[in-house]
Amino acid sequence: MMSPTQISDDTHGFMLTSSTDGDITCGGTYSEGATLTVRLAPGKQVMLEAFSGGLFTSGDDLYNCDRKRSTTNDGTATIAPTAGIGNTLTLRGGWAEQYGQVHIPTECLLTSADPPTTSAPSPAPSSAPSVPPTAAPSGVSDTSAPSSAPSVPPTAAPSGVSDTSAPSMANPTGEPTANPTGEPEYDFTSALGAGVVLQWTPGDSTSTFKLCVGESNAWLAFGTSLSGGMVDAKVVLGQPDDDSVENYHIISKGYSGVIIDDESEQDLTDVYVGGAWSGGETCMKWTRPKHDDDGELQDFIWAHGGMNNAALSYHTARGALKLNLLTGKDVEVADDGLRIWKLHALAMIVAWGVLAPCGIFAAAVLKRLKITWWFIAHRGGVVGAGVVSIIGFSIAYSNRDNGGFPDSLLHRIFGFFVVIAGAFVMPLLGIFRPHATEVGEEISSKRWMWELVHKNLGRLLGTLGFVNIFLGARVLGDDGKLFTIVAGVLVGICVCVFGYFGVVGFGVGVVDVDKKKRKSSDIECSGEKKLKSLVN
Repeated sequence: MMSPTQISDDTHGFMLTSSTDGDITCGGTYSEGATLTVRLAPGKQVMLEAFSGGLFTSGDDLYNCDRKRSTTNDGTATIAPTAGIGNTLTLRGGWAEQYGQVHIPTECLLTSADPPTTSAPSPAPSSAPSVPPTAAPSGVSDTSAPSSAPSVPPTAAPSGVSDTSAPSMANPTGEPTANPTGEPEYDFTSALGAGVVLQWTPGDSTSTFKLCVGESNAWLAFGTSLSGGMVDAKVVLGQPDDDSVENYHIISKGYSGVIIDDESEQDLTDVYVGGAWSGGETCMKWTRPKHDDDGELQDFIWAHGGMNNAALSYHTARGALKLNLLTGKDVEVADDGLRIWKLHALAMIVAWGVLAPCGIFAAAVLKRLKITWWFIAHRGGVVGAGVVSIIGFSIAYSNRDNGGFPDSLLHRIFGFFVVIAGAFVMPLLGIFRPHATEVGEEISSKRWMWELVHKNLGRLLGTLGFVNIFLGARVLGDDGKLFTIVAGVLVGICVCVFGYFGVVGFGVGVVDVDKKKRKSSDIECSGEKKLKSLVN
């Protein structure tokens, strides 16, 4: 199925009408307390999103997203902006007239302003004349006029004050000018790695947080941990798929171990989670009561899903830090499991990028060159690869409580096969190998079958070992780039070395023994003599 194509198109831009101000345009202001009617591409299928600053009150389908999204068949919906002078309402949308093409207009930003005050002075003059007539019966109409005149200026004075207050009231609405998105300034900011940024402001009674990641429409989590890992953690979890930001506690790995707190423990306010549909970031915001231990250095953990992974799922993007929320200066990046995964990757590169190829080279080339210690090198390389593989697998298994196994099923399957076959099957084949055939003897069926299995299993494991290194580096994302480069260099060396000696020495076929008497010519052919002369 083809994916829809996004087309930037302002042909049918946003049209807005305020309940108090009439028609308004994007980039302008609306009066505080007003409701807005939003129209986009009338007569077409439209999706509208209040990215920030408001909730929809009408629409054909509000998508059960806490009224932050609305779909309409006529392109019209109403929205109630968030209360507060200076609130920034950000509208996004898209419309389609045929399958496969979605037209995306430029987003629309509006800022709330103080309601018009021009009508306030008008009652004052109307009431001012009404007072003098009541004073007129005092009998001195001529003197009452002057006496009422001074009474008018005081009523006019407030109107003058309102005129001067208009610019002063513009300061709050102008405040977002220094911060166009209406985003509050935070006291502290910490880059947690992997494109994750934490901002927060500690207060006397509450603390406000914002966590952002450079992935579109991804779930996010942040909280404290008694163990420094996933288990025994209390986290705030934001899931864009249902626009929820709630408290959870984690008692074990897996979905069943992530448990939402009771309603009585849901103490978060001013919550928000959301992000761009594609090519952007996802942010989660929340405010919580101040905790007694906020002034202490605590263990925190964070995690997030991948692009368009809006509901809780397996994750490799995670980390930990030590943080004093009140000072913000004691930020220390702790062991977040990533270092352990890098040790696992390093072990597997040593095993299957260095030791295994050396063992294979000894049997494929050094043996043919009559190098006396070829078997020692072959056995050392293969056994060494098996031992280091077990170490690498143990490292991965020990890290299962700090984020689990990599989410590449193919990597896990290949890795399990390579470790079992390389660390156990191949050594057992070497231990129980049939008697080697001497020159002039007929090759036994057992020996023929053993060589068929042993040699070709070794070649398969050598190939899968390299493939799995690349798969594992891909799981690590940006942190695996160095491993990808190192593995690529090792593959290049192996291809060049084996390719050269294979061609010059007529190398090794898939099965290079026939069930026949082994002759001296089978051991050292003319091509191998040439290869030996080149080496010597």
